This record gives sequence, structure tokens and C-alpha cells, in this order.
Amino acid sequence: MNSLGVERTVIGKLLQQPNDFYKVSGYLKPQHFSSVQHRLIFRAFCDLIEEGAEPGLLVVTSKLSAEKNLDNIGGEDYLEELYQEEYPPDNIKDLSDILIRASLVKEAQQVGYTLLKLEDPEIAESFVVQSAQKLYDIAVGSSGTFTESISAILREEWDNIKNQLLHPGISGIATGFEELDVVLSGLNPTDLIILAARPSMGKSAFALRQMINVAKNNIPVLLFSYEMSKRQLSQRMVSMESGIGLHNIRTGAVSEKDLSLLKDTYSKISNYPIFIDSNMTASLGYVASTIRRYVMNQGVKVVYLDYLGLMTHDADNETRELGRITRTLKMLAMELNITIVAISQLNRDVESRDNKRPMLSDLRQSGRIEEDADIVLMLYRPAAYGKVNNEDEFLMEVLIRKNRNGPIGMVKAYFDAQAVNVAQSIKEVLK
Repeated sequence: MNSLGVERTVIGKLLQQPNDFYKVSGYLKPQHFSSVQHRLIFRAFCDLIEEGAEPGLLVVTSKLSAEKNLDNIGGEDYLEELYQEEYPPDNIKDLSDILIRASLVKEAQQVGYTLLKLEDPEIAESFVVQSAQKLYDIAVGSSGTFTESISAILREEWDNIKNQLLHPGISGIATGFEELDVVLSGLNPTDLIILAARPSMGKSAFALRQMINVAKNNIPVLLFSYEMSKRQLSQRMVSMESGIGLHNIRTGAVSEKDLSLLKDTYSKISNYPIFIDSNMTASLGYVASTIRRYVMNQGVKVVYLDYLGLMTHDADNETRELGRITRTLKMLAMELNITIVAISQLNRDVESRDNKRPMLSDLRQSGRIEEDADIVLMLYRPAAYGKVNNEDEFLMEVLIRKNRNGPIGMVKAYFDAQAVNVAQSIKEVLK
């Protein structure tokens, strides 16, 4: 959705639900709209609220008509068009944040363009000082963007509580692992989740299975893969969904029946809203800008990164860079109201202990990762460390080592190392 599309959506939603104005009042302002039409309409909203009126369609139309601005906004027909349109279920506050940031960029760019035209050395010093003041004013003017009164916060929270009572269950997005969803209440917006384990524990498979489960419910997801190519990932997904062994798919050792099933599975998965980026030299800036673009244009709600260690490019100070990455990811999750799941390696200390179940201290450069993460999940498979009874051959323990808003503990999943598949029950993983 482009900037004008966001503006239309904000105005349309306000016309349909005038009470939503209170969710954005105080920080969304007329000057944040690039379109003169939308600026005039939103100003009418602001004026009507100050006058104590409820700014519905008829009242806004009357207000614009009285101010002789009705023709300037496209007439009653344009207001009616905005009112009748069906809009995506985006939170109006999130849409307002997009408009505010876009406006901030334009203001800052305008100052930059003016500086580029500076040629007279006589006025250079004063001109630069004035420009610096303008940039400061822009920054200060936007600094209260996310500041809200407790009454506004509680009003929105009460709406959330009422909605939860009417629709009981998990508050976030279901991962398809029911026990895990109960503990975490699903994947919730603004959360940074770290999924960590030693090599060959099934981290990528567990994340991929989650991602498929989310996308099955028509929720767009974005995956950054630094270890596997797009072809390898697609083969894994088809293997997981079809139940046909990954090795069989890669070697072509499939029966006629399997071939028909593969065809159906390829067709099914192609309709899932999954986006994959396999730029193995991606910088943090590239990742951040790509996430923003896909959230805005494709409605992505969950982002997976496989894995954190391969995002670091400064071997001399990996700890500091990893901290910068996790902090940026957490800020992105909060800014864009999405969930980010980042895969991480554990250090070798696990291998030297008798009890090889990982702990928070086993995270590589654990301090900053642990601090930034809302949730830390760690995987442990008894079968990876020796002989087990038949019952535990496929067992995968999902250890919830940190949960900022809920309990910690352990839930079970099942992993077939040969098929590279993960499921919540032994029957599913061996189907």
C-alpha cells in the first residue's frame, strides 16, 4: 500500500468508525497528510472534535460544505466513496505511524535539498545553523509521536480485553504447536523470539514447520535464509507437507502415486503467502528495509531469520555486532507491530556437561540476546546424544527458557531426522 493508499484508508476508517479518532488524536496531524484533499478532511475531523461533535459522514460533509471546501476535496461523491470502501483490518494507529514517518522523511529531505543548493559562502554559516535548527524542530515535533495518555492506552486495552472475552483462546498467531501456543499465547506482535540449539537439533526444521503452519492460515510470512537456497527450502517444505522423504524428492526416487501427491503439494504450497529472501551477504540495513517493504506492501505479520550468527560481518567484535542486530530486530518488531523469530546457535559449553539440556547462559554472546528477547526457546533431542528407548526416538523438547509475559517450562514436539520434519504429535511426524 503506497502513501496515498494509507491516507485513504485512515480517512475511510475514521468515516466508518468516528470513535477511532481518539486512538490517533494528539499525534496524527493534518500536515502529516501529503494529499490536500485528505489534509482538509482530517482538519475537519479535528475541528469537529474540538467543537464536541461526532465526526460521522454527514457531519464531516456539512462541515466541509460550510467552510466552502467540499469541492476542494472532490465533493460528496469522494467522501461517499471513502465511506463505502472495504479496508484491510490494519490497526489505525499503525497506519498513522506510517504517515507520520513518511512526513518526517519528506521534511528532512526538503532541508537537505535546500542545503544542496547553497552556493554563497557569505551566508553559509548562518544558513547551516538555520538548517540544523529546522532539523531539530522536525525531530522534536515527532518525538511525541508515540506518547499517549494513560486514558487512551487503557481505552484501547479495554477494547482488547473485551475482544478476548468474546473470542477466548490465544491472543496471538497460532504456530500449529498447540501446547506451545497455550504457554506463549501464540506469536504476538512486537515480540522478538530467539530459537536456539546446538547444530543438527532441528532448529531450521522447527522454524520452517511453524512458518508453514502460520501461512496455511493465510497470514503472510517472510523468511531470511542464510544457510539454504530457495530451491532447498522449497524441497523441504514440499517434503514436510507431503510426507514424502526429502532424499526421495532430491533423487527422484518416487512412485507414480507419490508423483501425483507431490504435484498436489506443490500446487497447494504455491498459494501460501510465503516470501523468501536468500541474500547471503545481506546487511542489517538491507534486512530492515526489506522487512519494512514487505510489511507495508504484503501485510507480513511474522518474520523468520535463519540464523543470527550468519548476519554478523565484524569478526573482531562479534559480540557488539550481534547485540546491535538483536536490538534493531526488537525495535523493528515494536515499530511495525510484527513478530520476529530469529534462530541462534548455542556455544559448545553444552557438550561438556552431563545434562546437555541447554540453558540461557549457553547462548552465544548471551547477555545482549537474552536482554533484547521477549521469548527464548531452546531445542533438545535425547536421541542426538545416544541410545534412547523407542518412545523417545523422535522426541524434541522445546524448552521455554525465557517468557517475558508468561510461564517458562517445556513442551513436547517430535522430529524425524531422516525426513527432516517436525510436528506436535508422533503420528503427524511419521505420517
